[in-house]
Amino acid sequence: AVGLLPAALQGVNTFSLLAGAKDMDQWTRNQNPAQNPALMLALAWSSMTAQGRREMVVLPYKDRLELFSRYLQQLIMESLGKEKDLQGRIVHEGIVVYGNKGSTDQHAYIQQLRDGFDRFFTSFIEVQQDEMPSSPHHLVKEEDGFTSGDYLLGFLLGTRQALYEKGRASYTITIPQVSAYTIGMLIAL
Repeated sequence: AVGLLPAALQGVNTFSLLAGAKDMDQWTRNQNPAQNPALMLALAWSSMTAQGRREMVVLPYKDRLELFSRYLQQLIMESLGKEKDLQGRIVHEGIVVYGNKGSTDQHAYIQQLRDGFDRFFTSFIEVQQDEMPSSPHHLVKEEDGFTSGDYLLGFLLGTRQALYEKGRASYTITIPQVSAYTIGMLIAL
């Protein structure tokens, strides 16, 4: 299910989610292309799809974003999957979206992404802030100055480098933390 009611019933602060979406909407109205994230993302997608890369792999590196790629499947594939253009010509346009958490599911994808057909682009989502130490997701103790977030960043950087070495296209979206506000921003973007 999608929408604000199911989110509210799950305890999501929908006011914060809408505030994030509103702020992103304002940000994307910037006339300077270098400071307009939606325009930069659209140019990247356009460039990649023109090269025959019509599949997007979403790899968020945070457990709390596990369902985000599935949400993007519904949002992007329903919005962009079209048989005809505005003039009624047959075009068969769209982007296929798949993915899962980069931290645990990347092994299943990386072999295909590195060595299989090059018809995709990868969307990495990096989260800068670790979970709070009391969180059940914070399973690695801070020993020798490393946290679970440090390990996730290492996975992301290593995976991105491995794909780059094979000439695979990718981009990274970085958010400060996972919250209703930042989720609202990502959805609006």
